[in-house]
Amino acid sequence: MGKIAKVTSKGQVTIPKEIRDHLNSQVIEFEIEDDKVVVRPVKRVAGNLKRYANPDFIPREKTAWEKAVKDKYENR
Repeated sequence: MGKIAKVTSKGQVTIPKEIRDHLNSQVIEFEIEDDKVVVRPVKRVAGNLKRYANPDFIPREKTAWEKAVKDKYENR
């Protein structure tokens, strides 16, 4: 049987621990396929998150992230 979670008024959902452990990622992608919502882990996100503690990396990483998202949706 699947896991059940409540969607809050702000659209937030707590992903059950068993599923979080299986995804093994803190970043996920949602996609609609027919009448289902598919959740996939995103394994590579602009490198190690520790980089964001250094302000010198923020502009470059943000630009790379925006470009990747834009490229993905323009090529559909």
